Amino acid sequence: MKILELYVYGFGQHRDQHFLFDERQAIIGPNESGKSTLYEALLQILFGFPTRANSKRMEPKNGGSFGGWARIEKEGTLYQVERVTGKSAGHVTVSRDGHVLGGEDTLSTILNGLTRSQVEAIFAFHVFDLQQLHQLSEEDLTELFFVSGTTGKNPYADIKKEAEKELQRLYRPGGRKPLINQQLDKLKKLERSLDQAASQEQLYSQLQHEEESLHKVIHTGRVKVRRLKDLLSSAEEQQVLLPYFEEYDELIQRTTPSYSLISEEQETLALAWEKERRELSARLEKVAQSSIDFQDTNQLKYDIQQLEDFLQKETQWREARAKISELEEQLEAIVREQQPILSSLQLPEDAVEKHLPSFDLSYQQEERLQKLMTKERMPTFSGPLLFFLAALVVTVIAILSEQWWGLFPALLFVGLGFLNQSSKKEVSSADIAIQQFFKPYHIQVSSTYRAETIFDSLRQLQKLEVAYRQIEERLYQFQEIIDRIHHEAKDIHVEELGQGEAFREVRSQLNAKYAQLKALQLANEESAHQNKKKQDWKEELDLLTHQLTSIFDELNISSVEEFYDRLTYSKQMRKDQERLKEIRLRIEGKERRDLSKSKIQIELDEAETELEDSIHALMTVKQKIEQVISNQERSMLLQTFEEEKAYYASLVTEYAAWKTLSERIEQMYAHYQQEVFPATLQRASDLFKRFTANAYTFLHYQEGSFYAVHSQGHRFKPEELSQATKEQAYLALRFALAEEMAKEKPFVLLMDDPFVHFDAVRFQQVVQWLLSEDNTLPFIYFSCHEEIMEAQPSISIVNLQAERSLYYERDHNTTRRRFS
Repeated sequence: MKILELYVYGFGQHRDQHFLFDERQAIIGPNESGKSTLYEALLQILFGFPTRANSKRMEPKNGGSFGGWARIEKEGTLYQVERVTGKSAGHVTVSRDGHVLGGEDTLSTILNGLTRSQVEAIFAFHVFDLQQLHQLSEEDLTELFFVSGTTGKNPYADIKKEAEKELQRLYRPGGRKPLINQQLDKLKKLERSLDQAASQEQLYSQLQHEEESLHKVIHTGRVKVRRLKDLLSSAEEQQVLLPYFEEYDELIQRTTPSYSLISEEQETLALAWEKERRELSARLEKVAQSSIDFQDTNQLKYDIQQLEDFLQKETQWREARAKISELEEQLEAIVREQQPILSSLQLPEDAVEKHLPSFDLSYQQEERLQKLMTKERMPTFSGPLLFFLAALVVTVIAILSEQWWGLFPALLFVGLGFLNQSSKKEVSSADIAIQQFFKPYHIQVSSTYRAETIFDSLRQLQKLEVAYRQIEERLYQFQEIIDRIHHEAKDIHVEELGQGEAFREVRSQLNAKYAQLKALQLANEESAHQNKKKQDWKEELDLLTHQLTSIFDELNISSVEEFYDRLTYSKQMRKDQERLKEIRLRIEGKERRDLSKSKIQIELDEAETELEDSIHALMTVKQKIEQVISNQERSMLLQTFEEEKAYYASLVTEYAAWKTLSERIEQMYAHYQQEVFPATLQRASDLFKRFTANAYTFLHYQEGSFYAVHSQGHRFKPEELSQATKEQAYLALRFALAEEMAKEKPFVLLMDDPFVHFDAVRFQQVVQWLLSEDNTLPFIYFSCHEEIMEAQPSISIVNLQAERSLYYERDHNTTRRRFS
């Protein structure tokens, strides 16, 4: 069984909240976020609300309806269980596919008779279950391990202890303080006192025996009187039913038909069809042959369709004309924008059309031009002559002043002169390179232009040229539309469209043809209506004749007269059959018996007389008993003896009840030990081995004691195990029992943070098993440790917040969130 959804109308702090669950579900949230409330809501919707005095009844804090619904899946079938306030445990409704199936009984059947106490004992796990282990004695720990593998939790342990305590309180061989021992001493003393009045006691006993015998006789007499009264009532009933039995026998013979009967349905249909057949025959005789001829309208419809198709193109024609005007204006604007650029670049117009689209206007070309123009503008000296003159002057001054070191500057000026002369040669070569660069572009520009400006102008021209050609293409498309509509106008004999006058003329022609078509259609419809009416009447007449013939054939009737005779016979037969049903209902369950009322009455009178005599004799015996005990002393002894004997009997009864209860619990333990426990213990051993990482091989139960067998062969009693190993053994037994119980009564594991005090290794061992394929039980895990649960990628998580619930679904590395 799986729990798929839970919707809370109002429960504690939750109101109008919707939760979706997977087979492996975790519900996390901080303290006071409502985890325990949600746990209770789930159990109470399935198993009922507690009383108002119970603290677990959590009516909504913020208003709203108390209750909700849960959607569960069992054996592939979805059920919705809704529980709201009502009598006792609330009003529950079980539905499937929107259809109500029932209430508590239906829910109990779906849950296989599981109760809340059984679910909490077998399928529910709490942190307190593990905390209690270290507080138990050796005997209590062994008892807990045993019931963990048989019934989950032991509701009988306290009862058994109480029974043993009560048995010791009531009776103990050779004891003095137990109540039965004390009461036996009292009775013995009273018997010795009563021995002194033995004769009176003997008479008293005889009278008591006689009183008991008379009670039995009276009881037998009363039973006999009741039996005879019942027989007398049956005889009177037989007198009333006798005429019905006789009439029943007569009708059985009379209602056996000799041939087929006409049913009420056949009677109704045959009479109605015969009446309709006569009416249709008279109607056809009166209808004259229609003289209206049918006229063909196909050519007229074709002409109308052509005119309609042409008118539908009016909007397209007007839009195309407007677009052509708009595009022509755009072309003129592009030409105006191109003129200044063409003038500045001295680019001929034929070059724009032929060569502009193929120009290489890349940024590499632009950088190349920039480098050429930069080389052309390099700064130059005044000329080589100036340097040579400066060298001459410096040389003359050095010679006149006899400063020979001054010849070095003169040599420097001579070198600069030669350098300047070579620079001029390089400038002239840069001009040639620029002219060669511009040749493929068919432009002539001044060297004062920047390369960036030239290429921007060329790119702008190229962009404008592309736009111009695109607009020309669109202009051609719209002109084709105009030409096509002109051609279609000639097909309907319209030579010139003008400014739209032709469309008005076509509308006028279309209206005239509409009127002509309508007149033809009305005439054709009238003719068709007349012919259809006659044809329908003929078909209906043939059908009625065929239907009447089929009924006659079924009844083996050859004529109408024979039909009416058979109809009279059938009506009488149906009347007799209805009477037979009435009598059968009247005598149903009654047996036809031959009873004599007078004879039974005589026996009843005799039995009542005997009963009265026995009652009178009983009254006499009671008077004698009262006379025997009239002596005050003996009466007091007898009364005391009877009271003490009655008290002794009550103590013995109480002792027997406690003894029976104790023996029954022992028998139950023996049954679980022999039938249930072996399979559970085998599975628990496998789980215990897994939880302890193969440190322990199996669990063993022998002569009322548990042992955990270590991998090295050592055996340990539960109290000798560490706290961690005790908890692992306890969980192995509980999980094994849940698996065994789920085979007949499946349910979901409900875990309220039971592993919160585990260390990381033990927690991982248990969680790995819960998430493994070895675990076949779905579970819902309630925890306040979000980081632990989110570390398990295969668990779906519902995260409870203070004001809302946020639903997480994890699928490998994908996380989806949906607010509920």
